[in-house]
Amino acid sequence: MRIEIWSDVACPWCNIGRARLQRALERFEHPVDVRWRSFELDPTSPPDDGLAREMLARRKGLAPEQVAELTAHVTQVAAEDGLVLDFDRVRAGNTNPAHQLLHLAAEHGVQDELKGLLFHAQFTDGLALADERVLFDLVERVGIDRAVAEHALREGTYADAVRADQREAAELGATSVPFFVVDRRFAFAGAQPVELIVEVLEKAWAELTPTG
Repeated sequence: MRIEIWSDVACPWCNIGRARLQRALERFEHPVDVRWRSFELDPTSPPDDGLAREMLARRKGLAPEQVAELTAHVTQVAAEDGLVLDFDRVRAGNTNPAHQLLHLAAEHGVQDELKGLLFHAQFTDGLALADERVLFDLVERVGIDRAVAEHALREGTYADAVRADQREAAELGATSVPFFVVDRRFAFAGAQPVELIVEVLEKAWAELTPTG
């Protein structure tokens, strides 16, 4: 059974969604293939758009107090799922290179590991994912040769794959992320509770393996 998740590494709710999916899979007793698909929240974003909270205030016309309230809420929710979000450090910027390298990681069987490192770098360490040195360091940590990653980005090897994921998200009706698709038969959006995720997985598995 395959679970595909459209998400962006700049999306804190996608980070929370991954944590909840991991907990759900610990309770699900059947084999699952998890694939992360590309969804850029803002493909027009410059490589480095400064602090995320300042970007939110500038682009959405929010007052600093409103941004503080929003980030405090998601930080609290993340903490309940064992995640540390530090919006004093989180930077905004273009995530296309990160998505390309996630496709490379998928070919090496380490996509979920890289996804987790990217989330941690973005939301906990405050690293700029627009900095290719940061990306290559993370890729090396999951066992991919740095030169291979450098070549993939330089040649745009996975640029079409990222665009294809974006088109497919639109075809599937995904308007927000994270967007989960289970075996192309069940779909749900948002960082849903663990219990709901397990319920969907059990239903999908039951339909995949009918009895009688």
